[in-house]
Amino acid sequence: MKKNNLALSVIVIAQITLFLFLRYYKISESLFFFNDIGRDYLVLQNWHDTGKPPLLGPQNSAMPFNQSALYFYLLYPFFLITNQSPLSSLHSLSLFYLASFLFGLFVLRHHPKMQKVLLVSFFLVTIHPQYIIQGRYVWNPSFATPPIICAIISLFLYLEHKKNNLLILLSLSVALAVSFTYSVIPFCLAICLLAFLSTTKKTKFLLSLAVSLGIFNLPTLAFEIRHKFTLTRALFTVTAPTQTNLSATEKLVSLSTHLFGLPSILPILVIVLIFIFLFFRKNHPSDLTSKIIPAAFLLTLFFNLLLPFAIQSHYIFAYTSLLFVFISLSPATTLILSTLLLSVFCLHPNRLGGYFQKAPRTYRQMLSCFSQLCLHEKQPLFVAVQSAYHPYHYGPEHRYLLKNAGCQVINIENSPNDANHMALIVDGGEYDPQNTRFYELDLFGPSIVHKTYPCLDNFKALILARQPSSTPK
Repeated sequence: MKKNNLALSVIVIAQITLFLFLRYYKISESLFFFNDIGRDYLVLQNWHDTGKPPLLGPQNSAMPFNQSALYFYLLYPFFLITNQSPLSSLHSLSLFYLASFLFGLFVLRHHPKMQKVLLVSFFLVTIHPQYIIQGRYVWNPSFATPPIICAIISLFLYLEHKKNNLLILLSLSVALAVSFTYSVIPFCLAICLLAFLSTTKKTKFLLSLAVSLGIFNLPTLAFEIRHKFTLTRALFTVTAPTQTNLSATEKLVSLSTHLFGLPSILPILVIVLIFIFLFFRKNHPSDLTSKIIPAAFLLTLFFNLLLPFAIQSHYIFAYTSLLFVFISLSPATTLILSTLLLSVFCLHPNRLGGYFQKAPRTYRQMLSCFSQLCLHEKQPLFVAVQSAYHPYHYGPEHRYLLKNAGCQVINIENSPNDANHMALIVDGGEYDPQNTRFYELDLFGPSIVHKTYPCLDNFKALILARQPSSTPK
């Protein structure tokens, strides 16, 4: 027993060390502080300044509805603890994964098979490129994988022990995953359908699921009541964001690309065929658990193909979770070979080197530049960006860092008359006063370049002064 505990401790320490290394090594130099990161930090900064917690999470990219504010509630503690550090989201994400892993190992200490599931799954989460990228480049941190794996394990244990509290845990896990990201709805529909068909306590399960969803989305419900169900009405009246790559083939290629780095439909088709075979293979009637992963994967894929949403890189974590659990439950030879192959693929030196490359400009360089700017510019400032890295001009990352550096930042979209100067951040792009046009500049009106702060070769700040006759009415 002591040898087993020692071996487990060594494995856990090694996995945690690798997890932290892949997410933190050279992070200050390689973090590209950019757009959506600023969106989150502006919300957290406003919460800090006003004392009012947000009722909504980030806007969903596939439909006119917001995620649960639970997302921001997880980010906020480290935002405070680290004094608004741009790394606080990474700290929150890392702690959530590590705490879930360690707590899961403790809870499953009397279930060696499920402990193995957790150990293997966490190792594969540690090394998979999408998890590393979305840890190091925290533009939309995904907290969904721990509750997804918890839901899968809960269903396994329920089928084995038939205890009602495991159905409640399944409901809580599903509700938590959905609250973090609506992209896991196809998986949650699949796993809940399987649970519903497997239990005789159908009413109790549906009730616990409804209550769990209500608990984790209470802030959204409060917002809807306060604002006369604005979001709900928007679902039927506002045109959803334009989606591309919606055909079945395009979705399967996207899924294969993000899962395996292979822009081909073949890997996914092979997995689908394997899971179809496993699902229809004759088993002992009581051996339902052997069909759970194939059934959940096939149903998730079916629901995803039905829905009019593209499969993006941050939409794949239900699939990765199912595959990781499937690998962990495979026979020893298959498990070892699969893990070795994935390790070679994921930890290839060229791939690792890509994670640690220096960003075009680091957040420390940005802060240094903006500190100088705010030292001299005491007047209220609008902020916009002309970037070579994205087509957006709102520039939330620059608004956040300028406010952090002491500037008085005004939102031109809401108060176009409250400032006569604009900080236009030229971020790897070009600004031509005669030809550059976008919404924020049009709101500002005719202007001249009043001052230039040449921070880096590919990054500078222009202070535009509004011409007196151009003040909007």
